Amino acid sequence: MAGGRSQSTAFLVMVAVASVICLSNVAADSSSVPDVNLVYDMTQFPGNTEALCVTGDMTLDLTATIIPDRYNEPKVVKESPNKIKFTRDLEARHLGQALMCTANNKGILVPLMTSDAKFIPRRLTVTVSQEQDLRLDLKTKSTQEFFWWMREPVKKTGPWTSARVVDDKLRIEHSLLQGSGLYSIAYKQEPIVYKELGFLAVTIRECREHQYGRACEEWCPDCMYGGECDAVTGECVCPPGLKGHRCQIKCNENKIGKSCNIDIDGNGKQICLVAPYGCECAPGYNGTKCETACSDGYWGAGCHQTCSHCVEGCTAIAGLCKKDKNADCVGGDLGLPRLRKPPRVTEIKHDRVTVTFDPWKAGYDDGELPSGSSLNYVVAYWVR
Repeated sequence: MAGGRSQSTAFLVMVAVASVICLSNVAADSSSVPDVNLVYDMTQFPGNTEALCVTGDMTLDLTATIIPDRYNEPKVVKESPNKIKFTRDLEARHLGQALMCTANNKGILVPLMTSDAKFIPRRLTVTVSQEQDLRLDLKTKSTQEFFWWMREPVKKTGPWTSARVVDDKLRIEHSLLQGSGLYSIAYKQEPIVYKELGFLAVTIRECREHQYGRACEEWCPDCMYGGECDAVTGECVCPPGLKGHRCQIKCNENKIGKSCNIDIDGNGKQICLVAPYGCECAPGYNGTKCETACSDGYWGAGCHQTCSHCVEGCTAIAGLCKKDKNADCVGGDLGLPRLRKPPRVTEIKHDRVTVTFDPWKAGYDDGELPSGSSLNYVVAYWVR
């Protein structure tokens, strides 16, 4: 989509059109993003913590780190090369801590906090692209509108930066963010009550949204069902419960991992993946503690996907159609050819618009063109 301005605002949508196909048999590309999954038990969060770092790739050797590592808690037990368990039985006495699980120099960072924390993020780790504001749902124990935040490590002398929480939603402008890392949230500047701090792990993606590459000049592929595009390689990092080079393949119920070979009971669990995805409630659940089942008509991680691809609804965890299995083809027309790079609007006037675009190219642009089909382009233009 691209737009321009004259006396009003114009919007343009262009798609390549062909027969509806199914992508469910498309093989996944070779991957540079490791299969690392941190399963975080939210039922006693904040406070007591249990987390499991696991991979379905038997060639990976996971490593675990506590940040900072000068304390003896939480307990870290490496049960096998592909499974590490974190446990914290007591209320944390040390603030500004985080868990990190890594493989192939890529890791997942999640915060720890006490049950006295005034601000609890719904997602423990979030990713924002360059020039993108941080927006996050928060559960707050304070009625005040303003709060204060600082990137760890917290300094007694500050400086703290003020921001607002409106309707339990946090917003920090991109120009104020201080890079990737752990951020502390306080309801007053001084004196700081450390056990009441909330924490949030933030990853600043290297490119603008929907772009990747060394100079951030390449356009991301269409990562389906909420998948995120790696800023370096352009690879799709798929939400839990999905796999494939475009996240087009649904795992069976209660399966996660890049090969759908990790078993999970998702109730009360938040699953964190390597950047740029971050964390989200396990498939089939949402809410602060990830214990609320998806409403009818919704499915997937955090219940963000709709069952519009099915005739009579779908399962909340895997999004499989309850009836008419033939309809369960990644959303029907989602398999159509479509342009990865948006068309360019070079001139807009009251009676015409000039549009330029690169033709659809198999192997680069998204979707597929069935054998024997003709390719046409549809332009939709409207004024607001």
